[in-house]
Amino acid sequence: MFLSFRVTIDPPADSAPVTSTTTPPAANQPPVVKLGGKKKVTTSKDTFKVHGSAHDGDGSVRKVEVKVNKGPYRKAKGGAKWSFDAELKPGKNIILVRTTDAAGAVSAPVKLIVFRK
Repeated sequence: MFLSFRVTIDPPADSAPVTSTTTPPAANQPPVVKLGGKKKVTTSKDTFKVHGSAHDGDGSVRKVEVKVNKGPYRKAKGGAKWSFDAELKPGKNIILVRTTDAAGAVSAPVKLIVFRK
């Protein structure tokens, strides 16, 4: 919880009052992650290179993570420009990507669907 307060000092009669207002910094905004290319892809390969960009308007990107199907999130290579080699199962694969900034805020995940023949 942040408080904003204002202090006024009453000066001698021949001077103007001095006022100081302190306001906390704005709350940290979550970073944004974007995918490069299409949001639905079909391939015959068993791996697919997912890539894109990440940006944090009020700080810096700490990491980008990728989740393939029901597996855990795993760290991608890079930061502002990132990539990840996803291992695919036959059929529909759902890939989620998220990024975390230096303050710990996490982006909304973006989804990519890859159909493997």
